[in-house]
Amino acid sequence: MYNFELLRNVTIGQYIPTGSAVHRLDPRAKLLAATLLTLAISFNTSLIANLLFLAVVMGIAWLARIPFRYIWRGLLLGLPVLVFIFVMQFLFLGSSEPAGRVYFEWGWFRVT
Repeated sequence: MYNFELLRNVTIGQYIPTGSAVHRLDPRAKLLAATLLTLAISFNTSLIANLLFLAVVMGIAWLARIPFRYIWRGLLLGLPVLVFIFVMQFLFLGSSEPAGRVYFEWGWFRVT
């Protein structure tokens, strides 16, 4: 009755039971690690750090025994957006000086 053919072909977010050590971890630990990794990726300003985070994510996928082809198939749909984000970071990654007048500053956080 509720047959979603589209969802069968979308690989992002699907669970792959491989029985790896990553799969056996406590779900709360996985949620905390994913949140911390997302925050670290979001707030970094270094190309080297981006490459390091990519290596960490690929290492976790390898430890979870998720096939690279499966990951690549899921990324192909969003690849144009990923390329755009990469180009924007590459072009605008540079000086840590603010682009405009600073209205509020607290540590590394600036409102311009």
